[in-house]
Amino acid sequence: MLRLISNSTGCNPLRFVKRKGSSEESNNYSQSSQRRKVPIRDVLSVTLICLQIILSTLLIMDIAKRTFTQKTSQDVLGSLNKRIPTEVYVTASYNSKVTGEKVWEFGRYKIVKLLIKNMGQLNLLESDPSVISIWKETVFSPPPFPSQLLSGSYNIRNDPSRTFHEIRDNWAGRGVTVGIIDTGLDYTHPDFYDSENSTIVKAFISFIVSVGNSKQVIWTPYVNGSMESLYLFDSYCLERLGDAAFLDINGHGTHVAGIIAGQGKINPKYRGIAYGARLVIIKAFNKKGEASTELLLNVLHYIYEHVSDCGIDVLNLSWGAPLSGDGTDPISIACSEISGVGVYVVAAAGNYGNFPATICSPAVSDKVIAVGAWDAYNNRVASFSSLGDPTAMLLPEGKVKPDFLASGVMVVSTLSRYANLTNPKVGSQYVALSGTSMSTAVASGLISNWLEYYEYYYGKKPEKTIVLNGIKQRAMRINWFFKDFLSGYGVMKAP
Repeated sequence: MLRLISNSTGCNPLRFVKRKGSSEESNNYSQSSQRRKVPIRDVLSVTLICLQIILSTLLIMDIAKRTFTQKTSQDVLGSLNKRIPTEVYVTASYNSKVTGEKVWEFGRYKIVKLLIKNMGQLNLLESDPSVISIWKETVFSPPPFPSQLLSGSYNIRNDPSRTFHEIRDNWAGRGVTVGIIDTGLDYTHPDFYDSENSTIVKAFISFIVSVGNSKQVIWTPYVNGSMESLYLFDSYCLERLGDAAFLDINGHGTHVAGIIAGQGKINPKYRGIAYGARLVIIKAFNKKGEASTELLLNVLHYIYEHVSDCGIDVLNLSWGAPLSGDGTDPISIACSEISGVGVYVVAAAGNYGNFPATICSPAVSDKVIAVGAWDAYNNRVASFSSLGDPTAMLLPEGKVKPDFLASGVMVVSTLSRYANLTNPKVGSQYVALSGTSMSTAVASGLISNWLEYYEYYYGKKPEKTIVLNGIKQRAMRINWFFKDFLSGYGVMKAP
């Protein structure tokens, strides 16, 4: 029997870089020498001046952007200028008096969904000092992969992702729980069962299929029923509702989960980075790989309220939206507040090429660990990996992204047999995929290993700053001088 969980109920039992001569001759010689030296100094001077001009221009542009940017996103303004009433998400401080049809509270903030009918209403909201941002409905999805940006040769059967990050059996994320918000999981895959043939998933939570008045359905394996019973329920949902409650029809979530904690039963070469970790699978994306702002706010709010009940240590978000924001959009704010309660929130930087200011939401949030992609086959930054804002480095409050890089090119991991993926296969159980979705999963696995490492030496879970500083010091630095908008603190390594 299903256990339906309301917003007020937790998900227990989970735990979740000098000639001789006349003076005239001497003078002539000196002048000639000076003329020969001048061009070198000129080149250096001109170069420095140009550099100063470029940096000054970028700084002025960034200050102007930060000073004059409106609270309201351009798509909202566009609709209202056409006199089209628009549903928006208003992010405000927790004590704001803004109200609407739905409210989500996240610590210091609240997010309100409401209808704006005209510019007058918008002006009132913008003039309210408690209002931080106003955004329209957005579709979130795994960052699209531009295949034309990927070049080089890849022997996927010898995928170097695990060896490159120096994974060792000493640390495998034991005792760590990773929450994965994605397209579900093919839990029939052998790699998601341990040596005793028990699933490594502590709980399945679905926001795609609802029963009665419930906003989410939770299945705790061996409490609600067997895995065979779970499959029968999913088959029923797929037939009657067009999508499964927990089963992965898209394939993205299964691949991500395998990178993090797959057991490598079919092939140990493709075992997960943190194969000792346990998973909480949250299905929030449909079989097309899409989720709305409202649905994701429901998911994130549930996690925020029940993080202790679920025991989630690391939250993997291998998805995003190219909002060109500054981290004040509602999803970024929600993720920032979840990070504030002790969770390592890890998100995909984006696959929009090596162009500045293309970091996705929620990776753009200052408290979210944004992960770009590294090509471990060719030892370079992946050509599709999104970059941060270079002007952010010039301002004290600037948020330089990404935070780290991790393997994200042709990573071989578990294949959902219910998904119609055309990517290169390794046998019948594995597939090679590329993107910052994959690098995010690698990073989540590595963080899990670091958590086990520190807990072993400290005898308890350490502060986040200690763990993150350890990861920074161990990272393979691309830039030895400072964190940059291309590689962050460098490529993550295992402890």
